[in-house]
Amino acid sequence: MLEHSTVAHLIQAGFLASFLDGTTSGLIFFVALIATAAISTWRVAKSKGRSVFCWVTLALMMPLIPLVLVWLLPSLTTYVSRPPQRRYENRQI
Repeated sequence: MLEHSTVAHLIQAGFLASFLDGTTSGLIFFVALIATAAISTWRVAKSKGRSVFCWVTLALMMPLIPLVLVWLLPSLTTYVSRPPQRRYENRQI
């Protein structure tokens, strides 16, 4: 994953080569998990009328917990039913 010169310098500094490859792969997986959780939390929070900034900030700190919480919370958006529109008014001039 890393360039040979970078790996050579890190090995020279005292890091193990197997540790470097495993750490790099784990870091890529963790960043992908955080990004996916943040985007999913953003979409669910927006659809439920919740504060997107707060929920995404929480999702960046602890990836899956805010996604589950915002998904389980009820929606804040309420749909107000409008009275039926009349085709013609019954007013006389």
